[in-house]
Amino acid sequence: MSRIKLKEVNDKYIKKLDKKHIASDKFKSHLVDIKEKNSEESVSEYGSNKVEYISTQASRRGARAFSKLGNKSVLTTKNNFLKVKNKIKTIKSKFANRKSKKLAIKTSKRVVKKTVKAPIRIANNIRRLAKGVKVAITTTFKTIKAIVFGVKAIITALIAGGWIIVVVIVVICVIYSVLNSVFGIFFSSNNTGEKTMSSVISELNNEFAQKIATIQSENVHDDYVLNINRTEWKNVLAVYTVIVSNGKNATNVVTIDDNKTKVLKEVFWKMNVVNYSVQDENDGMGGMKRVLYINVESKSVNDMMVEYNFNTLQKEQIKELLSDKYASLWSNVIHMTGGGDSNVVDIALSQVGNVGGKPYWQWYGFNSRVEWCAVFVSWVFNQAGYLNTAVPKFSTCHTQGVPWFKSMGLWKEKGYIPKAGDVIFFDWEQDGHTDHVGIVEKSDEKNVYTVEGNSRDEVKQKKYSINSKYIYGYGIPNY
Repeated sequence: MSRIKLKEVNDKYIKKLDKKHIASDKFKSHLVDIKEKNSEESVSEYGSNKVEYISTQASRRGARAFSKLGNKSVLTTKNNFLKVKNKIKTIKSKFANRKSKKLAIKTSKRVVKKTVKAPIRIANNIRRLAKGVKVAITTTFKTIKAIVFGVKAIITALIAGGWIIVVVIVVICVIYSVLNSVFGIFFSSNNTGEKTMSSVISELNNEFAQKIATIQSENVHDDYVLNINRTEWKNVLAVYTVIVSNGKNATNVVTIDDNKTKVLKEVFWKMNVVNYSVQDENDGMGGMKRVLYINVESKSVNDMMVEYNFNTLQKEQIKELLSDKYASLWSNVIHMTGGGDSNVVDIALSQVGNVGGKPYWQWYGFNSRVEWCAVFVSWVFNQAGYLNTAVPKFSTCHTQGVPWFKSMGLWKEKGYIPKAGDVIFFDWEQDGHTDHVGIVEKSDEKNVYTVEGNSRDEVKQKKYSINSKYIYGYGIPNY
């Protein structure tokens, strides 16, 4: 066999495999890639990514939360956010590829110019969604407060990141326009740190009660009858609101100062005219008695529109304010529900066991026994210092007690869950004529517990079902 010849190799031209060196190079390359990637991941891109993520999540939550208020509006909002997201991607790309500070500034200006329309689109979308909310609220008789909370919820659900400042401004403008319209009256009893509408209403109720008490004290009588047809508070407030607004929403009605209080009081006394007369009548026992008749005649809203010469805009405003859909709002403004008083209950309980009622009907001014349930209630409230302010001095239920509470707007129908110290009226014959009264000791969801005078000629504690057919209604003292 012949010898195989081998070619000589020049070692200096062969590059040997250096695994350590190659690994080092790869590691360096990886670091370079990371560094380059980090340099591209600028602050603007990070912010954009975050806005993109939150916007996507917010649009999904918004779609779920507001589906009942109008799927069409929410879908439009979602699409709007997708457009904003695409715009953000464009912004990222331009910032990632910027080559100089000068180019970055120039690009930023163009981006700002192009994206300035985005807040407008968002604002328009909010208005469309608010319109949907308004329709839903009108349909279900929701309150104007729901609009405010709804707008707040829209912000939370639809906006994230830097856009929040823009939208807050838009929403503030929306809320401002509501509060500075005639609908601001529905927020006038909120605690603003100043005088509230509910406090002025309470003040006027006290003036009204005092006027009746003065008539009683200045005219000698053996008995009295209240014929009160006082106008509802919502009518008084609606007329006042439209006068202040003048049809132009020029003056806000959320706050109430001394000048506005003066206007309100003028409207109140024009709409509630008090007069009285004293007549000698047969007492049914062969004698005569002097009966004081106190009458309150109310003027209608139409009467006041004529007296104040309302213009077309004012007539439209008052028609809207007195619409049935705002009934619950008026109740919140007037807010005459009382808070109860345990002291009244304690005084009433201290009399349990008394028979005959002589201390009470004698205190009232009667020379002999009378049916004394109402007299007992009057005596208790006098002892507590609330007579003729929280409750009237009355000896009959149907002609004195019930009319007084109703005229004051301090009345609740059967089914109301009463508080301790409320006055409960009964109709034993269920003929619409109240014939008994007591004081609520306490109540729960099922029963009401009372202290009553003249219950079989004695002061007793009693118990009734909340929905008892014998309960006529409740007077709610304004403690």
